[in-house]
Amino acid sequence: MKNLLRYASASSKGLGQNPKHNFSTKHALVAYRTGAVFTFIPKNGCTTLRYSLARANGVIRGPEEFVWIHENNSTFSANLSELVRADVTVVILRCPFKRLASAFLDKFVNYDRNAWDFRRSMGDVIDLPDLTFRKFVKGLSEQPGLLRSDIHWRPQIDFLVYENYTHWIGLSKLSQSTDQIAAETGVHFEDTRHLMRHHLGHKTTVDGQYVDAPLRDLHTLMLEGKAPSYSGMYDNALRDLVGKMYKEDLGLLRDKCNAEPILFP
Repeated sequence: MKNLLRYASASSKGLGQNPKHNFSTKHALVAYRTGAVFTFIPKNGCTTLRYSLARANGVIRGPEEFVWIHENNSTFSANLSELVRADVTVVILRCPFKRLASAFLDKFVNYDRNAWDFRRSMGDVIDLPDLTFRKFVKGLSEQPGLLRSDIHWRPQIDFLVYENYTHWIGLSKLSQSTDQIAAETGVHFEDTRHLMRHHLGHKTTVDGQYVDAPLRDLHTLMLEGKAPSYSGMYDNALRDLVGKMYKEDLGLLRDKCNAEPILFP
């Protein structure tokens, strides 16, 4: 069935009281000129998506108004009618190993609010400069509710408003899909990485194991214009733990985007 809502039947209560459906709906954004619906998932090219959609919907002129998108995550959230009537639906997925490491190297190494919220959730027993990627992951796995406490590491499957999408796009293949998406939805994806201070692409990737490197060392490394590889953030034990934590995401990626490379296949 086209546009079957993934979580609508998860609760027998009124749809407005269905937390799974409401969460996914909040992250389903409409291109108003065509009615196409895009699911945005943080760390999955979501800044490019939100910026491009804002341009397509006529609310910003260009890069000089880039910051508008940060206060308007849910401005274009779809209502029930828009969800059901959409002719084209799009979602971008990413390897969960890369996504989790990216979230840590962005939000934690920069000491963003997300890092301080995590510290409070752990009872303020960890000094942030001492925090390592291993301690972060173990906290997510051991503290009830923490895995879904922040949209930057919440499992991707939670964001899906539909059972199926017209286009399931792997993040690494996004640039190959932009022309087709523009033709079908009226939204031309504009790469925004050069506009973001947290983009790692301009840093030199360094080899080595950083799974137990404290934030103070990673912060210094980043200030030097360097960044660990995503694989360098894992050892075998952590790879296995994250694989279990994001088992559904890995299965989703294999089923829907089997051309998207997984860091640890």
